[in-house]
Amino acid sequence: MASVTVSHVTKSFGNFPALSDISIDFSDGGLYSLLGPSGSGKTTLLRLIAGFSFPNTGEIHIGGSAVERLPVEKRNIGMMFQNYALFPNMSVYDNVAFGLMVRDTNKEEISKRVGDVLELVRLTGYDRRKPHELSGGQRQRVALARAIIFRPKVLLLDEPLSALDKALRLGMQVELKRIQREIGVTTILVTHDQEEALTLSDKVGVLKDGKLLQEGTPREIYERPATAFAASFLGDANLFKGRVVSGALELDGGSCLRSLDVLPEGGTATCAVRPEKISIVADDEVLASDANVMEARLDDIVFAGNSLNYLLHYGDIPLQVFAQNHEAAELVPGQLVKLAWYARDTILVEA
Repeated sequence: MASVTVSHVTKSFGNFPALSDISIDFSDGGLYSLLGPSGSGKTTLLRLIAGFSFPNTGEIHIGGSAVERLPVEKRNIGMMFQNYALFPNMSVYDNVAFGLMVRDTNKEEISKRVGDVLELVRLTGYDRRKPHELSGGQRQRVALARAIIFRPKVLLLDEPLSALDKALRLGMQVELKRIQREIGVTTILVTHDQEEALTLSDKVGVLKDGKLLQEGTPREIYERPATAFAASFLGDANLFKGRVVSGALELDGGSCLRSLDVLPEGGTATCAVRPEKISIVADDEVLASDANVMEARLDDIVFAGNSLNYLLHYGDIPLQVFAQNHEAAELVPGQLVKLAWYARDTILVEA
């Protein structure tokens, strides 16, 4: 295991700045997700850590040693690619053993370690099969076994679950987290899947346009997003922009929203509220003294199995409210409904 430190790293391709002054610490033994849309720089950063490319400026340390100018074969990292990159004509055993074979490891040691790692990924007995004889989830585990068999200091995962269907992806999230905890290797995961980042990670870094916008635990970033982009990219968010009057956010239409955050008096601000924090309440319902209340028009009700998604609007602001389906009231599109939520759930994201 080893920690990874990225300090003031920049990377450009021609005149295009792919990364701008990125600094992140990846703690020893943790699982860190780099989350962002296409073009945000997350894969470029992963390739710089791996050694497939070199930064224009800045430093990268693995286990305290500078590696930013070392080639990939000198960094002792394990890499799992999005398409798995298995050798189609080789057996599971030979695919997994390949990294040890090129290191001239003796056959007895290879046999033992292949057996151990196949047991870890729950593929004992599959060693003679070819990749085409495996399911997508099994191929994913073969690729993971190959990446960890030589006991790398750092494990890098480039969207490893994106090729799987939803049901299999959820199961593999659990398996991936279990395996990472058992071997204790420092792991950096690139993903654009919000649920994947929240489920797997000890920490998450949100990137956009080559810049690191925010990092923290999944709960910290979800509950306290620092920007409107972070709020809307990591989960769903209702965004309210208005003038700050007497410490409250005054919207066009007359509603005033209170927040426990300090809003910039006399200026404009944008606040975010998660859809599950808002309730549709009856007109005579008793509310908390610090509740924010507004009236909105219901546009549609989307059934999502165990939950309902209410689509509404307040003026020209589109809104969402999530509720468990057992809480469903007798509502119809077109009617006005009363919304309420706590002041603590109104989060300042831009001022």
